Amino acid sequence: MPTEKKQMESEDWEVPKGRGDSSKEKDLRGVLSLLPIRASVVKAKLGGYSAHVVRSSRETGSTSRGFNFWSSICIILLPTMLYLSYLGLFSSYVYVAEAKVTVKEASGATSSVGSGISSILDKIGISKNESSTQDSQIIAEYVKSRSAVQDVGGLDYLRSVYGGSEIDWYSRLPIKPTAEKLWNYWKEHATASVDTTSNIVTIRVQAFSPDNALELTRRVTDSSEKLINQMSLRSRNDALARAQDQVARSMGELAATRAELVSFQQKTGSLDPIDKAKEITSIISKLTTEKLQLENQLSVSKSVGVRDKPGDRYMEAQLRTLNDQIAELNSRLTGPDGDKTVSGQLKIFELLRLKQEFAEQMYSLSRSSLEAAKRSLSHQQVYLAIVVPPLLPEEPSYPKVFAQTSLFFFECFIVWGITCLLYASVKDSRAY
Repeated sequence: MPTEKKQMESEDWEVPKGRGDSSKEKDLRGVLSLLPIRASVVKAKLGGYSAHVVRSSRETGSTSRGFNFWSSICIILLPTMLYLSYLGLFSSYVYVAEAKVTVKEASGATSSVGSGISSILDKIGISKNESSTQDSQIIAEYVKSRSAVQDVGGLDYLRSVYGGSEIDWYSRLPIKPTAEKLWNYWKEHATASVDTTSNIVTIRVQAFSPDNALELTRRVTDSSEKLINQMSLRSRNDALARAQDQVARSMGELAATRAELVSFQQKTGSLDPIDKAKEITSIISKLTTEKLQLENQLSVSKSVGVRDKPGDRYMEAQLRTLNDQIAELNSRLTGPDGDKTVSGQLKIFELLRLKQEFAEQMYSLSRSSLEAAKRSLSHQQVYLAIVVPPLLPEEPSYPKVFAQTSLFFFECFIVWGITCLLYASVKDSRAY
């Protein structure tokens, strides 16, 4: 055996010889002779490392299998068995009462003005259904709010419903819960959903007895109806206040416009510039007629050859006076003085009269709106319609032992799978 080992070593480190020993071959033999490890030793080392790797992988596999087994017991089996035992042996029966409501508008609640506006909004794509949907969403949010907790009876009543000794300790309401804990507990036992197609709100209330579930659902629907009534009354009061403000504002604008018109009439000394313009036009027409007659007489006198008569000079003086009067009247009617002329005054007068008519129309509309708001104040415009009234539940809805346990099992299985993956990744990182 020693001879074979030496032969292997010599074969492993054998350097081919040429026909003559060169200096490079001598140097290579010297370096090889100085190496402390032979090829057989390296092979032995590599073999040992392979065996160590095999042993390490076997140990790692057995460790992983052990971790998977015990972790599955701790994460899946024990929690599932405890949860199943709780549902089957200790969990209290939960009864659910359901009611379906919707918000509707009273027939004939919209006035003629409002109906005209709503028809215009329908044509441009803004429908009343949006308002109904918003009201339904308000009801759904109210059921899950703190205001609903107070309106159904507050802490004292909810403690009598959910804090009884017959209820299991896990589902029972704490003796002295904070406002936030009470609110969260209420949201777990009262839900509301909205069907956007029909705008119907489905209210579901859970309790640990049929009577309590029915009574709570009735209280929730009653408080929701009070909320809608309060919103409707506030809306009507706001509409009345806005109508009164609009009447006062339009009345002030009408009074200011009329005062401005009276001031203009006093300044110009005329009630209506149109009548003044007609009067001036009539005078100009008469003077023009007289002027034409005088001109005809003078023209006849010149045509017959009779000139410089005493009457001709008088007629010429009359003609000059008529021309001056006509020119003065024309300047008063349409002259360069602007607002002092009848045409300028007529323009201002027409603007003031148009403002007065507009103010009168606005005042008339505001009065009509005020009367409509007063009539609607005594009529409820929207109300809560109960589509399906709450009924007394006959059988408990929870616990559903098989369904809830299966769901809990799959949740634990997912947690266990994530845990095993994390453990395997940590082991692999340590191995390298």
